[in-house]
Amino acid sequence: MKQIKISEIATSRLVKNEDLNHHKTLYAGRGVEWLVEAGFITAAKLVDPKLLRCVHFSEMNFSAPIFIGDILDFKSKVIKLGRSSITTYVKMLVNDKICGEGFLTFVKVVNEKSEPHNLELILETEEDILLNEKCKKL
Repeated sequence: MKQIKISEIATSRLVKNEDLNHHKTLYAGRGVEWLVEAGFITAAKLVDPKLLRCVHFSEMNFSAPIFIGDILDFKSKVIKLGRSSITTYVKMLVNDKICGEGFLTFVKVVNEKSEPHNLELILETEEDILLNEKCKKL
């Protein structure tokens, strides 16, 4: 079993005209797409991306509008590990203000069957412990 410590992965997106809805704010579907991508990139740092499948997302919350020209930062980290699953927590920020967040679960799949990833998560900070506990209740 390989032990891993939580590290945050950062990615960014520029909000363009084609990303907007009829209110001229970020279309929620595009926001979810980018959240899933950020979570996937984080999980793929631990397991071969060709073997990962997204199986669940929850607690997707958008708390502030996002406008054209905004640079949307995504900060993602692994927050829970199962036998073959990797759950990430992703937050979306504009100018360091959280405007969205969610949890995504990916499973390592080989020959269409889940396979153990042999990873063990070390929780070090109070925030990570709280996120892990919240994730277990979802």
